[in-house]
Amino acid sequence: MLTLQMDGKLYWSGLAGDKESYQSLLVPPGEHQFQVVVKGQGAVKSSNAVSGDFAARKRMTLSVKLRPQATGGSAILDPSAQVSAGLKRDIFPF
Repeated sequence: MLTLQMDGKLYWSGLAGDKESYQSLLVPPGEHQFQVVVKGQGAVKSSNAVSGDFAARKRMTLSVKLRPQATGGSAILDPSAQVSAGLKRDIFPF
């Protein structure tokens, strides 16, 4: 289970593989900070905070990496796991 916080508030919550639920999320223009929280089998891990200056008609991509990856179909989260987040502006907007 993933939770995405924007500016310290819940922005999105769901499963990583459910692209339909997060692929078209919109962020209002301005500077915003994001942090990802991963939960699995009682363990909770938070990512680093990433910030970006969002503008109308400019697409940005948030990437999230979990190392080592969860086992058992993402049900068991390794207690030593680390979550990292990155934010980049897409060069070729759609």
